[in-house]
Amino acid sequence: MELAMDSENVSQISFDGINLPVGSQDLESLLEINTQDLLNVNLPSQEDSGEVESCQPLDVVGYEEEEDIIMNSDSDEELVAAMEESITKFTAARNTPSNRGGSIHTRPWNDETEAPWHREDGSVDERLRDVYTANEPIILQNHDIGPVQSTYNFPIDNTLSVDQLMQQANAIYLDQQHSFRLNMSFGVILQNRVTGEYRYFTAYTNHVTFESPLFISKRSDLRQLELRLKRMDILAELLHTRPDTTWVPVLLCNVEYYITSTYYTIGAGSLPDYIINMRSITSLVTDYKGKPYKDQLCLLRCLALHNGYKVDNLKQPTDIYYEQWLNFNKSTKRFSGVALEEFPKFEECYKVNLEAYTITEEGYAFSVYKSRGRYESSMYVNLYQNHASYINNFATYAQKFQCQMCQRLFNRSNKLRVHQKTCTKQTTFKYPGGFHQAQLSIFDKLDEFGIHVSQKERTFEWFIVYDFEAMLQKTDQKQTDYLQWTAQHVPISVSICSNVEGYTDAMCFIDPNQERLVEQMIAAMSEIKMWECQFKQYKKQHPDIYDFINKQRPNFYQSHKHSVTENQILQSVVDETLFGMVEVDIEVPDQWPSYFRHESMTPFEYFSEMCPLFCNTEVPYEMIGKHMQTHVQTHKLSTGPRKLLVAGMKGRQMLIATPLLRWYLKHGMVITKIYQVIEFLPERCFDKFEKEYLRGLNGFCIDANIEADTGYHWFPRTCCEKHASYDKRTPGLFKLEYSGDEMVGLCSKTYIVRKSIVKKTN
Repeated sequence: MELAMDSENVSQISFDGINLPVGSQDLESLLEINTQDLLNVNLPSQEDSGEVESCQPLDVVGYEEEEDIIMNSDSDEELVAAMEESITKFTAARNTPSNRGGSIHTRPWNDETEAPWHREDGSVDERLRDVYTANEPIILQNHDIGPVQSTYNFPIDNTLSVDQLMQQANAIYLDQQHSFRLNMSFGVILQNRVTGEYRYFTAYTNHVTFESPLFISKRSDLRQLELRLKRMDILAELLHTRPDTTWVPVLLCNVEYYITSTYYTIGAGSLPDYIINMRSITSLVTDYKGKPYKDQLCLLRCLALHNGYKVDNLKQPTDIYYEQWLNFNKSTKRFSGVALEEFPKFEECYKVNLEAYTITEEGYAFSVYKSRGRYESSMYVNLYQNHASYINNFATYAQKFQCQMCQRLFNRSNKLRVHQKTCTKQTTFKYPGGFHQAQLSIFDKLDEFGIHVSQKERTFEWFIVYDFEAMLQKTDQKQTDYLQWTAQHVPISVSICSNVEGYTDAMCFIDPNQERLVEQMIAAMSEIKMWECQFKQYKKQHPDIYDFINKQRPNFYQSHKHSVTENQILQSVVDETLFGMVEVDIEVPDQWPSYFRHESMTPFEYFSEMCPLFCNTEVPYEMIGKHMQTHVQTHKLSTGPRKLLVAGMKGRQMLIATPLLRWYLKHGMVITKIYQVIEFLPERCFDKFEKEYLRGLNGFCIDANIEADTGYHWFPRTCCEKHASYDKRTPGLFKLEYSGDEMVGLCSKTYIVRKSIVKKTN
């Protein structure tokens, strides 16, 4: 069966070359064909309607044998109606996840002229087009659907919105049969600002958007995804993908969603040859007579083999385990296999540890379910799609074991189990001697906010460069029992050059004596720096320059030009002779200091109602209160550390304004260390605004100008009664709502105002 469709609707269905219209006006032509000769349609029966989610599309497969046809509809009309409803779901969003196969997606634009490499002036950016074309097999690759792990890829046209992402997430939700975990990643083309080079950064599971995947079990869970996407800065997320700040994102190509199924039933199914031929696996696809199993009891047969029963004698113990499972679950629903989420119940029911793996054709095994090891006996099974096979020799089962979270490989399963306890979902790089991480300069940080400073303005115009040459001198220095130095570099010459006029030719100094070599180097540099020396000489000849410079400096700096003690800094903060910022270590002491003491409270009791210090820091799950831990568990939120604004009694290297620091000192807090002081010249806040405000209230009192001048008048004028009455009715001016002595602003348009009442006495 084939579906011919476009982005709007389904135009026809093709059965073995017979084209049938699917419009509402031509449904009769479809009803005239014998549907039992064409389709096998699995529809939920009335008995099972409670187990099938309404979001699951119909399973339409090709007809193979007449005895396997399942027709649960009462009439052909119901069948066609169900089919049309399913097809409508498939066409609800473009590039529906159900359109799978070996082919790739089409480009996300309808016309080639709409491609992002076509500029507005009609020219074509050929390099951008070539990079996109070279990576097209990755950008347009189809969805990779697996029994446990699935990847949904959606090409996009560089116009990304939260609504578009939510349409894709809803399409994935419609395609999934049971609950799942979701994460995502973006593929983007970057451009080097310096060289103009383009490169494609592929979406990958090691660089996902969310630290922990989202759990989706019902449609309302997608609301959590929508909230996260709205709070997320997608541009900042894309900036994290670049190798350094010289690369900027220019084209958003595709978005990948990584789905981990958390609930699917384990029952009958077919296996590929590489699993059937493995000696370490008992496949359990057929019985000992070669007759295929058609029930959903493969996991129970694995249990029978684990308990010592032979392959030709599995029926009796399997039936016993089946009755035991039904009694344990106390379920009246029809048995459809053991779900992955029911594996803990399976362990509890049969008192056995269950370890489930899936293996690739290359021999790499992935852990699907890890037991908590509560029981003495452990059973190993191999999962392929919805079928479980028994692993009879786990030692020879796989060549490598791979962690599904960080893709790391291990040659032994016990190493994988130890790793999974502390896996952080990301690849960890370890360097014995540490690794160098270049710090971002102030200009790099400005670039991230779109503020670009040219290279010419980043450095001083005049500069000096130098280069040392050294010789290897033998030595016999032994640092440790295992480390011995055989030679050391000894400077022998230095070359100096500058772009200062008159010193553009290189100067070379050669001297085996290191001290004399450095002296010659410094002397040459000092000569080049003659312009500064000339300025110093000029200042000596004109002492008034020093007075002018000193007047421009802040007060505290003028009083302490050389050295200064911590006590002098703190005393100046208290005396208000120092205004600026101070970086300090500060804390609430155990005992009150000599300059402040409360009569009845200890320092911690004094600040217990409101901690005085605030900072942003990562808070682990174990540190939050029991109430919030219960909230996290109830709503299945992430248990990873979160960066939060917290209050505390102690802070390290906090940059604090001097007025606030003065309050801390006057209330008994202690400064244990001072790192640096940044002094400012104090000025009145809104001084210019206040002058313009008063000018607008009282100035320009001209009878002819009845209307307020919006350049100066923001409030109703008070210059005369005529203007005051007119401005009271003028929209756009700030009107007085209420006046008082104290106000607390709770939120917008919500205030508490206190007005003192003065009682008159006779």
